[in-house]
Amino acid sequence: MWKKFGFYTAELLQSADPGSPLYAIQALDITSVSSGRGSIVFGDSEGGVTLCNQEFSLHRFMAYESSVEFVYQFKKTNMLLTIGNGMDHRSQEDASASKNLAARFRTSLSSNEIYKWMLEDLYIPPTFANSAGAKEATLKLWLLDKMDAAGRPLCIRSIPLFEKLDEETISCFTVDEEQLLFLFGCQSGAVYFFHGDIHRSKKVALSAFPPSFASAITLLLVAPASDASCTVYAASADASCTVYAASADAFGAFAFSADAKTPVTFTPLDGTGVAPQCGCLFHGQCLVARDCTLVGFTPEGQRDAYAFPDAIQAVFAFNKDVVVHHAEGGHHYLSVFNLENQCEEFSMEVLRNGNPESLSFFFVEWGLLFFMTEGHVVYLLREKDVQTRLEILYERQLYSEALALGRVWELSEKEMKSIHFMYGNALYAAKKVDEAVFEYIETIGCIDASLIIRKYLDASSIHYLIQYLEELHRRGFASSDHTVLLMNSYAKLHDNDKIQAFVYQQSLGPHFNVAAVVDALASSEYTREALYLAAQHRLHAKYIAIQLGQLHAYAEAIAYIKQLPAVEVAAVLAQYGKQLVDNAPAEATAMLKEVCSAQRAEPVPAEKALACFIDAPRELKAFLKSCIAEDTTDPVIWNTYLELVLRNDLSDPLKGDEGSAVKGDEVSIAKDDEVSAVKGDEVKAANNSEMTNTSEVMAVLQNPKACYEDDQALILLEANRCEAGLVYLYEKLHMHSILLHHLLHQNRLDEAIALCEKEAEDDSLWRAVEKVVDVVKARKGVPLVQLVQMLCDSGRVSSARVNAVVLEALQEEAAVRRGDEEKTATLQSEGEALAKDIATLKDSVFAFHQTRCVGCGLPLELPVLHFLCGHSYHKNCVATQEKGCPKCGCAVTKTKPLSDEEFLKKVSVRGGDETKMVGCENGFAVVADCFAQHAFEEPEETEEEPIEPEVQATQPVEDIDEDAIPIQTLEL
Repeated sequence: MWKKFGFYTAELLQSADPGSPLYAIQALDITSVSSGRGSIVFGDSEGGVTLCNQEFSLHRFMAYESSVEFVYQFKKTNMLLTIGNGMDHRSQEDASASKNLAARFRTSLSSNEIYKWMLEDLYIPPTFANSAGAKEATLKLWLLDKMDAAGRPLCIRSIPLFEKLDEETISCFTVDEEQLLFLFGCQSGAVYFFHGDIHRSKKVALSAFPPSFASAITLLLVAPASDASCTVYAASADASCTVYAASADAFGAFAFSADAKTPVTFTPLDGTGVAPQCGCLFHGQCLVARDCTLVGFTPEGQRDAYAFPDAIQAVFAFNKDVVVHHAEGGHHYLSVFNLENQCEEFSMEVLRNGNPESLSFFFVEWGLLFFMTEGHVVYLLREKDVQTRLEILYERQLYSEALALGRVWELSEKEMKSIHFMYGNALYAAKKVDEAVFEYIETIGCIDASLIIRKYLDASSIHYLIQYLEELHRRGFASSDHTVLLMNSYAKLHDNDKIQAFVYQQSLGPHFNVAAVVDALASSEYTREALYLAAQHRLHAKYIAIQLGQLHAYAEAIAYIKQLPAVEVAAVLAQYGKQLVDNAPAEATAMLKEVCSAQRAEPVPAEKALACFIDAPRELKAFLKSCIAEDTTDPVIWNTYLELVLRNDLSDPLKGDEGSAVKGDEVSIAKDDEVSAVKGDEVKAANNSEMTNTSEVMAVLQNPKACYEDDQALILLEANRCEAGLVYLYEKLHMHSILLHHLLHQNRLDEAIALCEKEAEDDSLWRAVEKVVDVVKARKGVPLVQLVQMLCDSGRVSSARVNAVVLEALQEEAAVRRGDEEKTATLQSEGEALAKDIATLKDSVFAFHQTRCVGCGLPLELPVLHFLCGHSYHKNCVATQEKGCPKCGCAVTKTKPLSDEEFLKKVSVRGGDETKMVGCENGFAVVADCFAQHAFEEPEETEEEPIEPEVQATQPVEDIDEDAIPIQTLEL
């Protein structure tokens, strides 16, 4: 059953108005029609040829004296071929009907003065003339590019066709421009041909095909032998083309070869003949009409057959469709069929003034289909645009037909995929989810995948989601998100087989984001597969991340890193080196030593591994030591190693958190003997550590292959107070002035003098000594006797300078003595004044004149507090913790007198030093020695108990001046 659509629109070119297009054609007895090169050519029975352009303007010229039987417009050149002056192949009845109709139109136009010019313009006489008696078919070749003054094209060839043959009535004619083959079918059943360039050939002689027909030829069609359907036949006959020929009682095919030596062979295909205009070439086969059936033939025999409801009168191939003229009960219809998809794209009844008319000619030009009726009426058939045709299908939900027709219409890939998408949406809306996914798969590459994925995110549709995602990967359109979603879907279904096929066999092809797959597999606990992919695709960072983050396989990660090239090792270490050192310090340090070793073919620069040892100074020291052992020349390595060697905590294994002695509050609460023991151990350990540290530092500094930076080394040594190292570098760098200053600053006078004597030629050192003397004196760091002795022993400092130093020292001591005497006198006078004030307070009365509270400003009411400064307060206005007047800040305290035992305890010397005074010869020396030993000890503080001032509110006092009372020293 044919599905019916309306993909075409029909337009009648001629109307009742004589000014309509092609109206004058109705006044001609049309015998043949051809088209090409932007023109439509009409041949008529009076020998005229009418040319029609795209504006439907007509131009007629006389080509023959009698009639034009056939016209052919070349498609590749602007030449026109005509055959005329022969005998009319039409039946007498058809010719008479056509002439009578044309005569009526001529009479109508000639009688109308307004439109009479149409006949004159086309050289159409008012009536038909009698036809000539003698008939001689002549072929003429016209060059349409050249016109004479009368508008007649140039005739470049005129060839009598049957000059040496018996005159024949040509009933069928066709041209194959590719093969340069001209075929003539005659009423007698003979088929003649001319093979060659008819324009340039000097001699044109017709040749005959083998006699194969006994009646008039009704069909001649040329099919190229390269067509797939003709391959077998063409190969066997060595044919360059196949000529389908038919008469009223036979149908067959000629195998024609371009080689003249190869004979033409005939193959009968059907014993039933073919009516005129009832055959055409379509998709490599010859379609012929058999009553209500179209039958397809190839040289091998019958192929396809298509049934129609009515009797077929004519067929014509147009683009991908077949135009069929069929009739039923006296009504004539024109329909356009798409045979491949079994649909009727257009159908109309052909009428003229309400009366049915048969069709006579089909022709195509400007991409449009024209057909002419027996009444000389021309219709134009326009195909609707593709979008309109698709909308017709969409309205009827015929998406499968839209896809099939879209392939016939050669739609673009994007347009086809959009049809698949709409079809899928329709199926999904109809709950046909399984069918919809196949249509969605066809949209891959054009439609955004997220639009489809959203539809299958529920658990019940996970299989369809997997199906779609797999196809995305096969076609290479999967993104990293799609890959992750696919892996998660596999993992959710625990489909290990598909995961392993995806990873190990690349079942979905290599088009996927490997990094995304590794992450997805690792997060789904498919670590083995993730490690395999990471290793195969050299994703070293991913591989190490899985080994460390999920498996905690530090040994395997270290082994993997060892076999990597240097560049990739450096990249991995920058990201995961610290984590390895933190969790596997020994193994990681050994690995780093190996990959940075100079013995390796491609070692990693050692400075790139330094960041791995953050918060791991011991491992870093060991690593740098191995680098220095290989005589590295990198200053960064030497500087860093020197910095680590200077650290005491790295050289002493007992010094650290685990071996630390009791500190802080523990020392303060320990017993004296325990504290002494701990301190002794600490001092001993510190001394040993310092000795070891100094020896290591000096070993680095004195290494002849060392490449440390001197400036950096000086900074490090100064920061860590390494005296031996500083002295060594000062001497190495000849920084004598700085060295001298350093020795004097450390009170190492003997070494300073030795330096000056060693560098005796450098007078600046002695001048520096004289300058430093002032500094030494100002700091009081060296006794005067020692300083004078040092200057005298040098022999390079003048006696005047020494005398000046002694005089300055004596003058300073005299000034200090005078200052002390003045301060003593002042304190004695102040003490006498204070004693007098205290006596006055004890023996006299003190009057309080304050009537308002100083705190709140209200009149005083009992209970009241009076202070000796003269201020009075309500008891509630003074805080209980106040020790004196809140306004004056007067704190009246009383120092608790010490008992004899306490006083002796405070002034007694410690550690049994009082026994040294017994029997000593020089008591002052013993006392000085004891004070020197305890000079920097903190004095013991005793708490003084404050006492509250007790003042009777009713005690009468006399008026005295408040400013004259030193409140801070008052004592009740």
